[in-house]
Amino acid sequence: MLTDEKFIKKLFDIAEVLDNDFRYKIVAAVVYKNKIISIGYCELKTHSFQKQYAKNEHSIYWHAETRAIHSASKLLTKRQFKKCTLYVCRGKIENNKCVHGNSKPCTGCESAIADFEIPRVVYSNTTYYDYEIMEK
Repeated sequence: MLTDEKFIKKLFDIAEVLDNDFRYKIVAAVVYKNKIISIGYCELKTHSFQKQYAKNEHSIYWHAETRAIHSASKLLTKRQFKKCTLYVCRGKIENNKCVHGNSKPCTGCESAIADFEIPRVVYSNTTYYDYEIMEK
């Protein structure tokens, strides 16, 4: 199995069992040297780190991407972030089943990705996964 598929599958498995009150379950992971450094998920909990990347006043709750980046920032240097990949996976509930959904990061999360200079983002779409290479 390809590395990207492996990480997206792992995140989807987490999304399937994630207990939250959303119709969708988004899980993100910062990966450095093929090891997951941190995992983040959406939660109705505010944080100053998320607030600085909020695209509007209602987006102050944790996004999976910013939560994963914030957690990784406690373990990685700026230089190490430049060698990371951010994986993002959305599981959405359809007919009582969790299926893949588009998890392209929002503009606020894209700002955090740019600030931490993460060069590569792999995110799920409705057909399984897709790649996006973030430009610096």
